[in-house]
Amino acid sequence: MIDRDDLRRIRLFQGFSDPELDMVRVVAEEGMFEDGRLIIREGSPGERLYMIASGKVSITTEIAGAGTEEIKLMEAGDFFGEMSLLESLSVSASAFARGPCRLLWIDRKSFDRLIAEDMPIANKLLKAIILTFCERSRDTAKKIESYYRMSKF
Repeated sequence: MIDRDDLRRIRLFQGFSDPELDMVRVVAEEGMFEDGRLIIREGSPGERLYMIASGKVSITTEIAGAGTEEIKLMEAGDFFGEMSLLESLSVSASAFARGPCRLLWIDRKSFDRLIAEDMPIANKLLKAIILTFCERSRDTAKKIESYYRMSKF
């Protein structure tokens, strides 16, 4: 069973009280993924918010004419899949286990229930997601600038 310490290590739940973590524990599930195993495929329906309890996950995308590109290597404490849950759109990238990893997840129905039924949890979850989105956007802007500079050579 998922314990509070598992959740405390996920940056999404930092600052959560014990009762709030217990509410998450009730709806969260867990599983082990072996090296190279597909977790989610780009273009598929987004039905889960994934959290990395241990190990690493490679987030990739297909680029026409160029092949597969790794967008980010995520580690324990990171989370992914939130965009498709919030937007109700298909998954924008694939995720593969990089070595053995233990993942936790919350399905769409449970996520929606959590944010609808408990305003303090909703505020904390959505703020963590927004702050992570801001960080990822800054990283993407830096990558674009770097690619632009390299293209001038």
